[in-house]
Amino acid sequence: MSNPTSRRSVRAALAEQLLTVAGANREVLRDAPKERGKQVAMGAVLVSTAGLAAVSASYALHLALHLPWPFAVVGGLAWGLVILNLDRWLVVSTPRLKSKTGTIGMALPRVLLAVLIGAVVSTPLTLAVFSAEIGTEVQKMAAEEEDAFTQQLAEDSRYAELPAMREEIATLQADIADGVTPADVDADPAGSSRWARRR
Repeated sequence: MSNPTSRRSVRAALAEQLLTVAGANREVLRDAPKERGKQVAMGAVLVSTAGLAAVSASYALHLALHLPWPFAVVGGLAWGLVILNLDRWLVVSTPRLKSKTGTIGMALPRVLLAVLIGAVVSTPLTLAVFSAEIGTEVQKMAAEEEDAFTQQLAEDSRYAELPAMREEIATLQADIADGVTPADVDADPAGSSRWARRR
């Protein structure tokens, strides 16, 4: 059974790390202790986002570049660290201005960057989660394209003449294989034109 004091000390140490990640000012928090929980939660959000980014990048590197899992995980962790630093910069570098329009103008580019980061992080995970459905849909689309192409060929008059042309080719090849004599030509006037063409 674990000691409650040791659990509290672990939680306190973890909270301190999350405050550091969130970029919280300890002096300000001493004057406003109620803000401490918000800053700890912000740090947890940043770490969670970085963790998802690391998992997503690891999967993307393994899937797209066929890297072995150990190398993919190292690359994913590096990408997670980049995302953590970017998110931390977005949180820490956004000042509060006196006017709402100024604050919105300052925050808007950062929000757009956050949306872009979210899309980059979520796309590989989305592909991983829905890979079976995506594969089924791709096969369905390929089958539909093949059916449309087959129907287009069936409606093409040039394609309709192919069986007759193949039959004529087979007949001519049979004549060549059997050999034709002048007596055969006299016996089969219909074949004389073919005989003349061959000569």
